[in-house]
Amino acid sequence: MNTIFNPWFTSKHVNNETTIQSARKIEQLLDPSYDCLKQLSGNNLISIRQINDTYIQYNLQHQSQIPVLSDSQMKQTEYLLAGDAGERLVDNEVRQLASPNKIILNNVLLPYQYGQYDTFHDNQIDNLLITETGIYCIEVKTRTIKGNLFDLSQLGPDIGNQLAFHKEAILETLQPGISIKPKMIKTIIVIVNRLGVDNFRLINNSDLENAGAKATTIKYLNLMISNESEHALFTPSQIGQINLRIRNSCLPDKRTYSDNVCFIHNPDLFQRIKLALKWRVPVEQIVSYHVKLNDIALTGLNNKQQDFFWLIIGRLYDQKDRELTLIRKDLRKAAGYRGKDNSKLDKSLYSLVAFMRKTGLFQKVNYESGKLTIKAKRSKVYLFNYSNDYFTHWDYHIFRQLSTNTAKTLFRTFTQYSDAGSYQTSFQELRYLLGISPLDRNSDVVKRKIELALRQLSPFFSDLRYKVTKKGKSNQISEIEFYFSPMRFD
Repeated sequence: MNTIFNPWFTSKHVNNETTIQSARKIEQLLDPSYDCLKQLSGNNLISIRQINDTYIQYNLQHQSQIPVLSDSQMKQTEYLLAGDAGERLVDNEVRQLASPNKIILNNVLLPYQYGQYDTFHDNQIDNLLITETGIYCIEVKTRTIKGNLFDLSQLGPDIGNQLAFHKEAILETLQPGISIKPKMIKTIIVIVNRLGVDNFRLINNSDLENAGAKATTIKYLNLMISNESEHALFTPSQIGQINLRIRNSCLPDKRTYSDNVCFIHNPDLFQRIKLALKWRVPVEQIVSYHVKLNDIALTGLNNKQQDFFWLIIGRLYDQKDRELTLIRKDLRKAAGYRGKDNSKLDKSLYSLVAFMRKTGLFQKVNYESGKLTIKAKRSKVYLFNYSNDYFTHWDYHIFRQLSTNTAKTLFRTFTQYSDAGSYQTSFQELRYLLGISPLDRNSDVVKRKIELALRQLSPFFSDLRYKVTKKGKSNQISEIEFYFSPMRFD
């Protein structure tokens, strides 16, 4: 049965903001300490790279393939995250200005035709500050600066035009109705160091100054703006009018790029892939579920029906409340069913369906014409999804090789408690989980069922042994404790 992996990213019609927001969400999910400075750094995709490298390793070992990011997609995401972090740092700095009437806008897209009125165009401004002393178009450039100097000529010859277009886009937006002079719109370039160090100097800024622009670092940005505080140009009322006009004129960002990606929140898949690599098995061979399911007594199910039941549980992982369909041919192959009589197999599956309906776990369980359909109840979805500390994981290939129901139940339970290296329970509770007949004596259960099961399980649990506690005049077994080392999969 081939696993169809739910993709962990999409690259269709993704704009920059979507890439940034989704990448930041993944990084923060796997690293709660991920902040603006980490986002700015040269290693701002550490978690996403880990996921991608893990999937690449998996693809090298297995036929089922997971989509992975290309180098160009990775570099584009890294570049966008760094640029966004620089703009956020500038935004945080500007918000500290003392002016009570300041308006701060981010990622402003205004209509501007660049003299080509037969097509649609827009102009994007990183940070826009509206205050008494003017309208400040702030262009943020993030660079890796290892020394104590940054040469502004590295920004290229078109940087002056880029700043001029910002000014003209605002002038066109405010007219008619709001008349301002071009000099009331100031353009500033802020250079942000991806290394997080702000003690460098800017050189070769004469071309920018000739274009009426200024360049600075974050450290001196507010000082540069504050130095103009004596020259009030706008009243609070005018600031409000300018803000309203610009906000109403802003365009949605519809620009998409081939290397942009939107990351999909799927930590469950990542968890499964890590386990698959650790155990060197295909991901479809791993069964994952909430440990509460281990408390269900599978009384009435034979050995092969238990194989089918846990195969289904494994397939429900990451299905959420969607309906799962499995056909007889795939069920037979995955569960290692060797019988050739389909009528006998169908009869066994009908009985399994009847059992599953009684568990109260499923909204739908049907088997018709060789097709099994299952859907978890919405209130029970958490038992099959959202892997957390209460989930257990084990190798289905090992499970279906165990020849007795007792061995299968203990295998699941020992795996659940493998970190502790021991499992203790009342013998009455164990009898319930194993579906032991009331007619069977405790001592016979230990000798005929438990000891046989432990011989089957010993290859997978080192130093496996048990101890019973007896109480009362009849010297009956009241408790049993199992000891073992963590399970081996190699």
